[in-house]
Amino acid sequence: MSIFKTTDDFFGSQGLFPLSSGVMPLPCHFRKVHFAVAMFAAESSAVSRTLEGKGLQAALPWWGKNIVTLGLIRYQDSDLGAYDEVIIAIPSVRIKGSAGWKNWLDLLHSTRKLRTGMHIIHIPVTTERSRMAGSECWGYPKTVLPIAHDFMDGKVHSSVTDGQGRLIMNCTGDVGPGFPMPTLQLLTYSFLEGNLLRTPVKIRGALRYHPFQNIRLKVGDSDHPMAADLRRLGLDGLKPVFYLDSDRFQAVFEAGDRV
Repeated sequence: MSIFKTTDDFFGSQGLFPLSSGVMPLPCHFRKVHFAVAMFAAESSAVSRTLEGKGLQAALPWWGKNIVTLGLIRYQDSDLGAYDEVIIAIPSVRIKGSAGWKNWLDLLHSTRKLRTGMHIIHIPVTTERSRMAGSECWGYPKTVLPIAHDFMDGKVHSSVTDGQGRLIMNCTGDVGPGFPMPTLQLLTYSFLEGNLLRTPVKIRGALRYHPFQNIRLKVGDSDHPMAADLRRLGLDGLKPVFYLDSDRFQAVFEAGDRV
């Protein structure tokens, strides 16, 4: 197996993972990323139905509802090239775990100790290489769709459209001032060939918390499954309860472990 060397201990060495067309380095390095995440309070019953039969339950309660996250991401330099991405995910734990408020503190743990992971239900991207790598290595439900991100001048404007040019969703508004916060590590839960995978993601970057943001999520008139799920979760027209971002974000996605 070929080994790639880097001069940065955060990234480390890599091997090669075979894809249906070509190969990808693994662990996969994302070296220059603009990362933003909006956390919304979704209808608990709809969240539970989405996770039914997957061995997972919603991890982060919020006053009678459950948190669903919207990731708005621009990869400028990565092993998969440059591309844009939008992620709809449910923070989850395995059913035998706790679903209470203490899971918020769990987010401060290292990746190896984390129990709370992001279960991605939709992840449109703008390149076929990213779709192939995410689907074949980790089982992420990636699709290729048009995405537009604009993170300039203290505002955010991100949108996803379907294959007919109809709006699936947009997330727009004023970000407001940001305050430094600890960098949270990341874990994902996904399914590859019917097996639940636990994938640790090593992160570093200067995260900012924006308590005075005025951002709204709008669901468009598309009949795409992503739009349908956003409506069913009750997210149309909502303002996020938290908004975090970083323009100096880096990540290392490791191989997933079978649970």
